[in-house]
Amino acid sequence: MQSIIYFAYGSNLLRERLLARCPSLSFASRAVLAGHQLAFDKASIDKSGKCAFVRAEGENVLGVLWDVPNEDLGELDKHEGVGNGYEQCIVSVAREDGNTVEAVTYRATKHQQGLQPFDWYLALVVAGAVQQQLGQEYIDHLRATSFHIDVDATRKTRHEALGALAMANMMHVFDALAGGNTQAL
Repeated sequence: MQSIIYFAYGSNLLRERLLARCPSLSFASRAVLAGHQLAFDKASIDKSGKCAFVRAEGENVLGVLWDVPNEDLGELDKHEGVGNGYEQCIVSVAREDGNTVEAVTYRATKHQQGLQPFDWYLALVVAGAVQQQLGQEYIDHLRATSFHIDVDATRKTRHEALGALAMANMMHVFDALAGGNTQAL
């Protein structure tokens, strides 16, 4: 079975979220995209900010390399919004063993300042960073991100996110954000 190496740095850090889209994936390594920083400045259809990366000297975006079968790549492209705000690209990342590899990832095609993620989206990112053990300093940086509480309880993407958090036993991350208690993260 042919596969690609995919660098996840946002909500797809959470294994359960990505498994719903790519059921045959497997973990490859933690990784670092050097010379960039994480931003929540990709405008979503719901008007909230989604993860993107931007060049920033001396900064790093931490993430995970997933081994994704080629047969799941189309589904991943669809969910990642290829042609609708993201494009697939190749980045050079450092694996945790120090080796550099080329990996597929998704880059925002437009950046909009002043956006904030919804609480459930930020919870996915923080929970994924916790699950993947990306380091307390990075997790603390993520959980310090300003966000909006999504008041639309019927939003499909919110329900999907909460379902993934529940499957990962990470609802406490969402509850802490929604309750304003980021120290409980």
